[in-house]
Amino acid sequence: MAEPLPFRLLFSWSTQRLRDCRRVAGIDPAGVRGRWGIAVLERISRSGGWRILWTHEFRLVDLSRVLRVLPEGICVVCIDAPITPSWGKPFRAQERILLRLGGKPLPLNMRSMAILTRTGIVLARMLVEAGYYVVETHPGSLKRILGGHYTRREGVGEHAYDAILAATACAALASNEALILKSREGSIVLALNPQIVNS
Repeated sequence: MAEPLPFRLLFSWSTQRLRDCRRVAGIDPAGVRGRWGIAVLERISRSGGWRILWTHEFRLVDLSRVLRVLPEGICVVCIDAPITPSWGKPFRAQERILLRLGGKPLPLNMRSMAILTRTGIVLARMLVEAGYYVVETHPGSLKRILGGHYTRREGVGEHAYDAILAATACAALASNEALILKSREGSIVLALNPQIVNS
């Protein structure tokens, strides 16, 4: 497994820099040769409103493509994948909290999830080194928690949809409306207000 970044580096931005953030991105990576989704949200009001600026689905050849396709001006990236290791355990402490809230994360010691975790750790390192503020989210649980408040629009692919939900967690974080499930093993960020994205 790739060596994870020290966790503090993933949360090295100040609260003021988050408040000043104008664009955020969500990434839905694929563990094994699947399609990836990326979505970018843009702040449209100081009161916390955001709109979908751009979505993209693609089959990844190398991770550096993620940096090439991200538009300028993004400050926070939320990844739909574990970005800290579980060290062979099925769940980290933050997944156990998520389970109690009604989320349904998959065990991280499954082969497919172990591959996705390796991808998430390498991706997070690359993004942090490129200057982005990186956090982890779980759109599968967001779908359960948000219920009917946010539904996939016609023409939006499954992976782009998950990327939008991931970016929604970023927008909530930048708007101080996020639920952060924090432990010594990492954190998972969820949106408290599904209406934060209004177009």
